[in-house]
Order: sequence, then structure tokens, then C-alpha cells
Amino acid sequence: MSRIISKEIFKYGIRNTIGSELIPRGAASDSLGWVTKGDSIESSRGRAVHGDEDTAIGKVRGLFFGFTATGTPVLFKKASTKVQYLDTTTNTWTDSITGLDADDEYTFAEYHSLAGAFVYIGGKGGLFKICTANPADSTSLYVDGTNFKGKITIGDARMFLWDRVKDGTGLNYSYVDSVIYTTVSGESIGALGSTTYTGTLAFRASNLLSTCFAVSFLEASGETFTDNYDGTLTGDAGGTGTINYTTGAYSVTFNAVTTGAVTVDYQHENSNNNGITDFTSSTPRLAGEGGSFRQDQGGDRILNVEKYDGKFYSMKKRSVYELSMTIDDTNATNLIYRNGIGMENFRASVATGEGIVFIDSANPNKPRLVRLQKNITGDSIEPEDLMPNFDLSGFLFNDCAIDTWGENVVFTGRTLASTTNNKLFRYNTRVRSMDILPFAARVFATDAGVLYTGDTLSNNIYKTFTGFDDEGFEIENFWDGNDDKFDAERLKRVRRLEFRGQIEKTQNVEVYGMFDNDIFELLGTIRGDSNYVDLTQPYVIGTTEIGSSEIGGGTPTVDEPVTIYNYAVRFKINTPKFYRMKLRYKYTGIGFASISQQKDVDIRLFRERIPVKYRIGDVNLDGTEV
Repeated sequence: MSRIISKEIFKYGIRNTIGSELIPRGAASDSLGWVTKGDSIESSRGRAVHGDEDTAIGKVRGLFFGFTATGTPVLFKKASTKVQYLDTTTNTWTDSITGLDADDEYTFAEYHSLAGAFVYIGGKGGLFKICTANPADSTSLYVDGTNFKGKITIGDARMFLWDRVKDGTGLNYSYVDSVIYTTVSGESIGALGSTTYTGTLAFRASNLLSTCFAVSFLEASGETFTDNYDGTLTGDAGGTGTINYTTGAYSVTFNAVTTGAVTVDYQHENSNNNGITDFTSSTPRLAGEGGSFRQDQGGDRILNVEKYDGKFYSMKKRSVYELSMTIDDTNATNLIYRNGIGMENFRASVATGEGIVFIDSANPNKPRLVRLQKNITGDSIEPEDLMPNFDLSGFLFNDCAIDTWGENVVFTGRTLASTTNNKLFRYNTRVRSMDILPFAARVFATDAGVLYTGDTLSNNIYKTFTGFDDEGFEIENFWDGNDDKFDAERLKRVRRLEFRGQIEKTQNVEVYGMFDNDIFELLGTIRGDSNYVDLTQPYVIGTTEIGSSEIGGGTPTVDEPVTIYNYAVRFKINTPKFYRMKLRYKYTGIGFASISQQKDVDIRLFRERIPVKYRIGDVNLDGTEV
């Protein structure tokens, strides 16, 4: 006996929107889950953010976006012996700090105050300050007895520093920024009779640790220049100028030849003087001064410090400490928060609005993606396993980095056979799904919806999930659905498959089927140039991503708006009698395609029997055939 039915597999579809990667768009039915493991999704790494790739062997050991006072992003990286920034005008990496140890890791922290917009950089080689308006220049702030060398973060207007060479379990903290500025008024620049004035502000000669701000040039009874806080100066009569807040170098051009003497007013600060890089304190310590907390239990080093819900959590290999400081800085609690949880690499945690997400590898045989978050009563922080049914035991996370990207948490790891990271994991917080992608990355940074990754074997930075290719090459990729038994405990056959969606002319999608764990066989191909594509109704989408644009790092010529068309196609197939069927979609061209609806049509049900290849008759007690 047989009967004919029609079964709609899913309603929301799969959009190949970025990097020729299949991305879930909405909820899926039980028969077509989004959770994948291994190499079931292949995609592009992205494209380099500078003109030519660096072919030298190395690793990116720090990546960070800082912002100017006017909101312009500046991308920094630590690679080889240098900290560099991406000059978007010349599209090249330019040195900011040189002479570092090539193997040292560095951390970055952004800080904005009345004194300007800064990025502070900390590591074994020193403590540095960069004005983001002048990223090519830096100030070395390390002074023995005043501060330290180590990893850093900034919170509550003070710096926290840890992982010193001779002290791995102490958490040091600086002054609360006390806003001690030095004001300079009427500094002489030059006599009348010129148009352009260049030079260096006088503060720099005796204050090498200071940076300036609020710079104003004045012509007696004439034009006045004001500071735009982005390194430029604007005259009220049309003149222009520039100021380097780190070096004090200036150049101002008046609208006309000056008829009065030129002077300048400004302020400068030294953050080592009661600022966020001053770690000193009185005896006894006073509120707002620097100090340290001991976090020695277990003897394992502090790896990272994250702020959540007004408290600071020190992430270690086998434990987590919780530090709570009162608003008036007169009292604090510094206690072990949890034993038996921890992580292996200092980049393996990230603070989000919902909690601290990290790779818990305290039990190396069972790594987990965990979030420290408020419990339902809101009076304590509890760990939650975000993917309890997803097995990460086949991967190592000793060089893991983790970050947030839109509604995703992304983190890196490696297979047991690899010596460097070769997998990128993407956990979607909305649909609670996990994808594993074959990307080699060890650091992350995000800006304007774009995910940047630093390479594991070179000094290159890549914009990941941008475009439909991998540096101009096609990407071989596929997506596997789950085994589907069609809600029937019977053998069955499917005679037709129906697909609807949108596709670009240059793209093709091959559809494969697997029946009862056999090999995949080609069932049909959806072609963008076929006559079942409606070419009378074009649609234009995105440039590099749907709904976003490319920010920073140049404009690759392959990123053009994409024209797509609706299609509807039915395959006539002849499947064997099967119990379970799995579909695979493989994109074979460069371009866009989506599958917004897929139906199994003309499904014929048969007796409740096992598939033929397993059918060998009854067996005796010891399992052999009778």
C-alpha cells in the first residue's frame, strides 16, 4: 500500500549572503536543524585590509579599534616587533611603536577624557599611550615605582593591570583619574608679518610624558584658531592648522598676513601624575589612589579581567575571582567567586550585556561555552552552559580568542592534529545554534558590523564574511541538513523536490541526497541562468553585506551591488526506499543564492521494514545470522 503526500521542510530559508556561506535566517523545523559540526560549512576567510599581503611568517598578537574624539575608527595591530595602525588614506600599515619583543602579546584599552581620545597599550615590553588623532606617535609611560608592565583594561576611570613578569597573581589598579591639567597661556609663537607658523609647543621640552589638548592660536586683535579635537585647527577668519597632541608639533596658516603678534593657549596632562597610569599610593592609602589586590589561591596566573554588573572578574585557569569596590573607593571585597571553572588563554573571555562569555576548559576533556550571568533572582552571578548538547571535546582552545559580532559570539580553536588555530566557531545567541568554519584566526576586532581577524601564521588582518569569494577565488562550500524520517516509521520514496528562492545569474546550487547513511548523490542543480529564473523582476542587494557597508581598509573592486532574481524549480527524482534522508546544498559559483522554501512532493509510504542494505534476516543469540 502507498499513499501520496506533500511535506514542507522549512519556511524561512538559507541565505548565501556573505563569503559564500550558508546562514540561517529564522527558525528551522525539527527535520532541518542548524547545528553543524566539523567541516559541514565551508566559507571564505575574507579579504586583506591592505593592498598587499604580508608573506613573512609570524602571528598577530594584538588587534583593536580605537576612536578619535569625532568618532573616526582607527585600527591598531601588534605584529612582529611593532604596533602599527592602518592609514586609510594610503591604505598601508604605519608604525606607532617599534622595538618590541616579537613573541610578546599586547592588550589595548580605549579611554576618553577632557584631555582627549586615547588608546593605552600594555604588555611585557612597556606601557604606552597613543592619541588616536595622531596614531603614528606614542608616549612611553613606564616609570619604575610609578606603574608596571603587563596586560591592561580600563574601567571606572582607572586602569587595572595584571600578568607582570614577576607577579602573575596580583591585580594592580591606578588612581581614579584626578584631572590634573597644566594650563599654559600666552606662549609666544612669533611676531607679526607672516602667514604660516610652524614649530613645537614649549611643554614638550621638559614634559616628555605629557600630551596637550584644547589648543588655541591667537593673533593680537586678529584671527583666532580653535581646536577641533581631531588634530585640526580652524580659524574664525578661514585659516587652517594642525596640531600633534603627542609631540606638540603645530602648523597654522592665517587667512591673511598677520598684523599682530601670535600666541597660543593650551593645556597638557601627564597621566603618571594622579592619572590612570599612576599606580602609587600613600601610607595609609587614601581613597582614589592606586593599589593592588592579591588573588593567589591556586597559584595560577590571572589571565584576563572583565567588568560585569559593576564588578571586576579575574579569569584564571582553574578559578574566577570577584572584586567589588565601593563608589567612594573606601572599601572592597576580593574573593574567590568560583573554583573548578577557568580558561587557558587570556583572550578566551568577553564581557557582554548579558554576562561574561568564555571557553571553560578547566576540565580539558570537556570544554564548554559558558556565560557568567545574573540568576533569576538577580542577587548573584551564576555560570550557564550555552550549548550543553554540543560536543567541543574534539578541539583545543589553548590559543582561543572570543568576541561578539552582531547577534553572534565568535571564538577560535584548533583540531587535535593542528598546531595552530584552524577553526572559527560562531554561536548565534538568538537561535542558539553553532557553526564551525575553517578559518585560521587568533585575534578579533569589530567595527560597523564588520568582523576583523588576525592571522595565525602571518602578520595579516582580514575582513571576514565580506564578499562572495576568498581573495578572488571561488569557495567550495556546503551545508548539511539533519536526517529526516518524515514523521513516519516506515520506508518511503520521494519522487519530486521543489525549491523557491532568489539567485544571481552567476551562481549555481547543487542539491545532493543521502539515504540511510549511504554516500551523497546528486539530485539536481539550481542554475542562475536557467529559464525557471524570473529575469523580469530584478532585485538589488547590499555591497559586502545585506544592510551594511564597508568601513575602513580600502574598497575591493569585487564588492559591487548584486542583482538577484526569483526562481521556482521542481526536480523529478527517483530515490530508493529509505528510512531517513539527508539533503546537502553546495554552492559552486561566485555570487548570491537563497533557498526560501523547499518541499518534498509525492512521498510514497511503504511497510514498516528496515532498509534493504541492513536486511539480512533474523539473528541468533550471539548476533550471527541464522
